[in-house]
Amino acid sequence: MQTSRELENAYRRVERHRTEGTPMTVWQRECLGKMDTSNGKSEPITISPSKSRALRIAGPLSQTDSAFAGFFAEACRACTGRFVFRTREFAATILTGIPTDVKYKAVSYVWGEVKNLGIYCRCGERKDIPMAGPDRFSTLLSLAATKNDCDGVWLDALSIDQDSHSDKQIQIAAMGQIYDRAETVLVLLPAADQDCFTNLRVMMNAALEQDGMGLLDFEKITWDTFNASHQTVVEFFLASFEDHKRGVHSSTYFRRAWTFQEWALAKDVDVACENRQSDEGAMALLPNVKTCVIRAAVRLSMHLKTFQSMASAAVKCRMKVADVPAFVEDLMGLFPQEDVFCSSEEVDWNEVFVDNIFPFTGMHNQLRLRLAGKERTSEQRFRTRLHLMLNAFNLSERKARFPADLVACWASMCNVAYDYQNNDHVHVALKKVVDAIRGRGVKIYNFQANIAGASAEMDLDFYTYAMDQPMRNSTNRALTFGAPSFTGVSDFAQHLRTSLDEKPECRLEGNGVALRRVIGARIDTIIPADNIDAVCEELSRIQTGYWEEISLLATFRDLRDVARPNLQAMAHAELQKFQLVTISFHDANKLLPYEPQEDPEEVAKRQKEMVDDYNLLMSLDMANPGKHKPVTSVPSIKLAPEVEYLKHAWAICPTARLDRSVFVAREGLNGTLVLAKPLGATFTVISYLTGVDKMSGAYLLPTDSDGEMKVILRAPQRPDINAAAKGGFYANRDRRCIALFQLDDVEYMAF
Repeated sequence: MQTSRELENAYRRVERHRTEGTPMTVWQRECLGKMDTSNGKSEPITISPSKSRALRIAGPLSQTDSAFAGFFAEACRACTGRFVFRTREFAATILTGIPTDVKYKAVSYVWGEVKNLGIYCRCGERKDIPMAGPDRFSTLLSLAATKNDCDGVWLDALSIDQDSHSDKQIQIAAMGQIYDRAETVLVLLPAADQDCFTNLRVMMNAALEQDGMGLLDFEKITWDTFNASHQTVVEFFLASFEDHKRGVHSSTYFRRAWTFQEWALAKDVDVACENRQSDEGAMALLPNVKTCVIRAAVRLSMHLKTFQSMASAAVKCRMKVADVPAFVEDLMGLFPQEDVFCSSEEVDWNEVFVDNIFPFTGMHNQLRLRLAGKERTSEQRFRTRLHLMLNAFNLSERKARFPADLVACWASMCNVAYDYQNNDHVHVALKKVVDAIRGRGVKIYNFQANIAGASAEMDLDFYTYAMDQPMRNSTNRALTFGAPSFTGVSDFAQHLRTSLDEKPECRLEGNGVALRRVIGARIDTIIPADNIDAVCEELSRIQTGYWEEISLLATFRDLRDVARPNLQAMAHAELQKFQLVTISFHDANKLLPYEPQEDPEEVAKRQKEMVDDYNLLMSLDMANPGKHKPVTSVPSIKLAPEVEYLKHAWAICPTARLDRSVFVAREGLNGTLVLAKPLGATFTVISYLTGVDKMSGAYLLPTDSDGEMKVILRAPQRPDINAAAKGGFYANRDRRCIALFQLDDVEYMAF
């Protein structure tokens, strides 16, 4: 064990180099202040090989040295299973391993360019940890000691044994659990993120002022007083929200993969920033940022939705009723909280319609809010976290030291177990994770084929389709009903544009996917993508769906108006690399008779709920009290979905891959229809076929093993106008697109 004399000599040497220019931290000065330095030696310490785990000081200590010795711990992993640091100002306990049965906080910060920082314990143990410098570590300890109301703090540089590969793997895979179970996450923004800290502080101040103004206390305030006293607060809140949304794209902290994970999983966050102090000289800290911002944003959204056009006129802020869904989507991405928000899978879209017409009866579905007390199963929790975190991850471009960490960060959030290797190519790591998720029974659709291997197994554009997409032909900033990777339905414009991007050559080892030829399907047309007019007309010819009859209230624009600018934005030479291929089915496939699948009791229950909501709304008409008599039915609300029969499909194919050997097939992984061709002794998928719908976007064609396809096509409604097509409101605008394909019994293997 290290002698006290050796420790004293070490600290004297540190003090000598401090006077020569090496910066000393408050903690180092504190340690030195406890020792008598009058008779110490200043020579370097020599340690025998048998004491390799004891105190070591390597080389001269200068500002460019890779190791900085000087932090002293009262206890460490070796002697007590935790690190304890103590100064006159604070005490900090750092837990080791995965915390269990304790209340703890977790720390989130950017590693940056790290060096080895020595931690010395009374027991004689030395531990080198990766750290940007002693000042950073001192700041982290100060942050860890704030609000000392927990058993300890989890700090990755110390809590993970940096010398143990197995401990790294175990704890990295459990990051989701660690940050999710923390009481609070303590966030330290780097000095470069001063603007982000300022935006958060302004947003917090405006949110807290809203709390004191009774924003929803409609009985005690008038519109005039509301306008006079609240306008500035709301404007400040929304302006800082937009500034923060723009700022995260250039932020050091918010763009890093691992810090994104830590922020996203936190139930709540306390935020500090390097070099930012309060008026009292202490570290400036913004407490409970997530809770405060989410509460204010939800209150404002509820207010706008409840009073609709009156609210947007009275509160001259930057948001209208039609903007609320997109605003909530941004809120979920910037301040993720899985206990507060629902994934798109959990939303009752029929109730969204009812909430839109009768906002006084509730709007949790519209605002994607999770009802209190509604428990999730472990599988539901996994799927919800996967959807919410992928949505948030894709909000901005992320960075990581190792490309594989761009996958590991969100995979570990969801506790996905796989063979993590930090030297993996990002697409190799992505395939490992996607395979592991599929192994848990989650269907992940592919929209783009990887022509260089695993063609029917891995979509290199996974991230493009793993988030809710804006529907670019809608007039109301509508979003897809969930991420296309999980629903099989994408925004048409996004899918078209992604299909026209040249894919990287990524060699992936596939397990092989069975293909079965679709008998009778034929190629109708092949049109060069640079023939823009012909491409637009052909897509218009094969689309399904209908238009609203009232053009003023129309929710959707012609798909040609969306396709044309996307094609025109590309260079002619790039368009020449692709062809539009359309497929015809109607001559070769039977059409299924339509039979309503809805439970009659469920339909009757929903109809009764709508009648009750309608009567309640009419009873609230203060201008005409008693005028409206209760009704027993609302005939203008239609429940039965309509039917479309699939006749055509389309795909964008690389010109170099098209020849007479191409055929239509069903792939066995997800059952979707593809264009495939022979490749040597095996086969390869060159494109995925989709249908195109005016109101729903581009949809894959999944079939069962008998060739039967039933696709639900959902269309969003305007949240600011209660109108729909064909003379009435539609509580369920779903349509079923159906077909029955004849499949060959012979199977081919695609790699």
